[in-house]
Amino acid sequence: MSYALPDKEFFQELKDQFQREVDLKDKLDTKAAHLMTIAGTVTTLLLGMVVFVFGQINVDTNLIKISFALLIAGIICGGLSLFAAVLTHITKNYTYPIGEEVFYKNNQIDKETIKKFRESSDKKFYSAMIEEYLFSIKENSKENRKKSRTINGGHVTLLAAILITIFAIITLYFGILESPDSFSLFQKTIPEILNKPPHSP
Repeated sequence: MSYALPDKEFFQELKDQFQREVDLKDKLDTKAAHLMTIAGTVTTLLLGMVVFVFGQINVDTNLIKISFALLIAGIICGGLSLFAAVLTHITKNYTYPIGEEVFYKNNQIDKETIKKFRESSDKKFYSAMIEEYLFSIKENSKENRKKSRTINGGHVTLLAAILITIFAIITLYFGILESPDSFSLFQKTIPEILNKPPHSP
C-alpha cells in the first residue's frame, strides 16, 4: 500500500536535508581553516629551515643535494596544501531556497512580491518552496562534494610534505656525517668552544 506524503511533511523533510547540507558546509569550513593553519605553519618552518641550514652548508655531496631537493619538494607540497585550504575556505557558491534579492527591485523592497507570498495558498506555497529546496539541496550537495575533495587533496599533500621533511632531515644528517666540513656552522662554533679558556664568560 503506497502512502502519499503530504506537502507539509515533504517540505519539512527537505528542510531537514537542507540543514544537513548547511551543517556539513560549516564542518568543511572548519576543517579548511585548520588545514590552512597547519599547512601555513609547516610551509613557513620548511622555508626557514632551507634558508638557515643551507645558508650554513656547502652543497657538495650527493646526500646533501638530495636533502635539499627533498626540502624543496616539501615546501611545494606544503604550498599546495595551503592553496587547497584557502581555495576551499573562500568558496561561497551556496544556494538558498529564498534569497533576499527576491524581495527587492531596484534596491527597494518589492511590496508586491511580499504580498504575493503572504496571500498565496498553502498548496501553491509548498509547491514553490519544495522546488526551491530541491534545487538548493542539489547545488549545495555538489558544492560540499567539491569542497570535500579539495580538503582531502590538501590533507594528502600536507602528509606528503611532513613525510618528505622527515626523509630530508635524515638524509641531511647522514650527509653531514659523510662530509662534516661542509657544515660551516660547525667550523665556526666547534673550534671556538674547544679553544675557549676555562671559566670564561
